[in-house]
Amino acid sequence: MEKGNFSLIKSINISGILEIIRAKGPISRADIAKLTSLTPASISKTTKKLIEIGLLEETGIGQTTGGRPPIMLKLKSKAAYIIGVYMGPKSLEFILADLDGSVIAEKKFILKNHSKDYILSNLILNLKEIINSTEEEIFGIGIAMNGIVDINKGISIFSPHYEWKNVKLEKILEKELKLPVIIDNDVRAMARGEGKFGVAKDSKNFLVVNISEGIGSALMVNGEVYTGGNYSAGEIGHIVVEEHSTKRCSCGNYGCLEALASTNAIIENIKYKLITGEQSKYLNPEEIDLDKIIKAAKKGDRLARDVIIEKAKYVGKALATVINIVNPNLIVIIGDINKIEGLFYKNVETIIKRYGLATTLEKLEIKPSMLQEKSATIGAVTLILENLFKGKRILSHKV
Repeated sequence: MEKGNFSLIKSINISGILEIIRAKGPISRADIAKLTSLTPASISKTTKKLIEIGLLEETGIGQTTGGRPPIMLKLKSKAAYIIGVYMGPKSLEFILADLDGSVIAEKKFILKNHSKDYILSNLILNLKEIINSTEEEIFGIGIAMNGIVDINKGISIFSPHYEWKNVKLEKILEKELKLPVIIDNDVRAMARGEGKFGVAKDSKNFLVVNISEGIGSALMVNGEVYTGGNYSAGEIGHIVVEEHSTKRCSCGNYGCLEALASTNAIIENIKYKLITGEQSKYLNPEEIDLDKIIKAAKKGDRLARDVIIEKAKYVGKALATVINIVNPNLIVIIGDINKIEGLFYKNVETIIKRYGLATTLEKLEIKPSMLQEKSATIGAVTLILENLFKGKRILSHKV
C-alpha cells in the first residue's frame, strides 16, 4: 500500500471497527454490527473503503444457520508497519513490525556514552534508516525507555541511566521524522505487549516484573495500565526487603529489592563471596556474568544456587506485599533470571505463600514472559497499535 493512503481514514468509528476485526477476525459484517452501535449500511460502506485502501481483506466464506453465507473480514497485517524502540541502559534496540506484531526486521545500536546529543542523534539516524528501508506505510514509532515518562505529553521526566530531566522526546522526534511518536516507561510498555501478544492476553488484572540491571514493575487494572499520580507507579524495586541491610540502593535507601536482587546485585554478591574466600567449582571473580552463574547453578554449584535462592526470597517478599494490596490474577516475570527456571520460581512461590493472604493467592498464577528479550520493543509497538485502534492519536495524524 502506498504511503499517504491513510488520509482517507477520518472517523473514530473506523477505529472501533478495526479493533473488533483485529481482536476477533476473521469476522463477518453482521457480527461487527452486533458488537457496535453502527448500522449494517455504515459498516458495509466503511469496510468497503478500508478494503480499497488495503487495510482489510476478505477471507473466505463463514458458516451460516440459514440465508446467504457471510463473507469474512480480517486485518491485512502487512498493510502497514510500526517501529518499536527500546532505549536501554547500554543500547538502542529497534524492530519493524506488522499490525499483528510480527517482526519484519530488527537492529541494535550499542551506546558508547550517555550524552543527550549522542543518544538523540544516533536514535534519529537509525530511525531514518529504518523508515527509508521500506516503501510501506509506517503508522508511527513507539518508544519504551527507562525512568519516569509522561505518556500524555511525550516527556522523559527523569531517566536515571541517561541522567535526563524533562526531555521533550516526542516533540523532538515528530519534528525530525514527520511521524507520530508515543513514548512510555519501559516496563509499562512491556505490560502492554504482554497483554496484547504475550502470556497475559487473557488477563485484565496482572503485574509485570522486569528483573534486569534494575527491578521495575507495571500494573494492569481492568485492562488499563496504571500510571499513578505522577507517572511513578510500579517502583517495586524500592520496596525495602531487608531492614538492616548495609547495601545502599541508587535511591539512597538501604535494603531495597533492586539493591539486593537485581542481576547486578546477584553478580556483585557472588563476586564478593568468591573474593572473600567462598569456593565454586565453576565460577571465578575475574570472568563472571549472569549466564555463567545460571549455568553453574544448573550444574549444582552450591554458591550459585544459594545466592539465587536468597535473591528469589527477596523477590517473593516484595511480590507478597504487592499481591496483598492489588490482588492481581497473574504475575509475569521478564528477564534472564527466567533461565534458571524451577530454582528461582520455587523459592519465589514459597515466600509468597508465607506472606500472602490466602484470598489474594487463590487464583494467582506466576509465569515467565513469552516475549522475553523483545518484550520492550514489542511493547513499544503496542503503544502505537493501542492508539491506532482506539483512534486517540495515530489516526489524527492521518486526517
